[in-house]
Amino acid sequence: MYQNHLSFFYKLYPFVFSIIFSILLYNSVYAQNSILIKKTENNIFVLDKYGDRYLLSKKNEIKIDDYLKSKDQPVLFKIKSDKICFSKNSSIKIKKIDQKNSSLSIELIQGAIFLNINDNSNTNYTLLINNLIIKNFSNYMYFQKKIHKPITIKSFESEALIIKKFSSKINLKRRSYYFFHSGIINFKINENKFVSYEFLDSCFNKKKILDAQKTSRYICVTKNGKMNCGYF
Repeated sequence: MYQNHLSFFYKLYPFVFSIIFSILLYNSVYAQNSILIKKTENNIFVLDKYGDRYLLSKKNEIKIDDYLKSKDQPVLFKIKSDKICFSKNSSIKIKKIDQKNSSLSIELIQGAIFLNINDNSNTNYTLLINNLIIKNFSNYMYFQKKIHKPITIKSFESEALIIKKFSSKINLKRRSYYFFHSGIINFKINENKFVSYEFLDSCFNKKKILDAQKTSRYICVTKNGKMNCGYF
């Protein structure tokens, strides 16, 4: 009887080991392809590659191929100490997550996105907009893609590298505004068409804003009968 039980165990062992190994491998791969979200503000709607829809919360993780969307309110989610902010009616797709090299690639589908990257951040961000790849940036960066309007990119205190697919590389200067339309590139140093009221107040770091005031202009913009002022 004992030998029969022992024989059964030896036959079952490879099957059990295979299941355990598969579970550990799946958990390892899942962890490598996801990032924990530390904080969110307002409703962020998620559609994953399996067709599941849900609201992002601080307990959720974002994964490769997730679509994130805002609706009638601007939103924010936080990765470690970095803030990623959308204006209302904006959407992005998570294109690549590389935990080993601390990198995250995001595609802007539509709308406007504002990044507040902590000075001590160890995450390398890449933004994809149509045939443009923007990388090697930090601090504040602003990106906009809207129907019938040129793609716009604004730098603040950070330089960046813009790569046009199958074409050239462009060094993005500090405190500049770039316009991309029908393959034509234009830029203006100290151009000020960025308006902070598109985003939540918590997207901005007060110390960075105070530092930026030394090189920025004070601007007032009227929208819907309401005046909004600030340094940009």
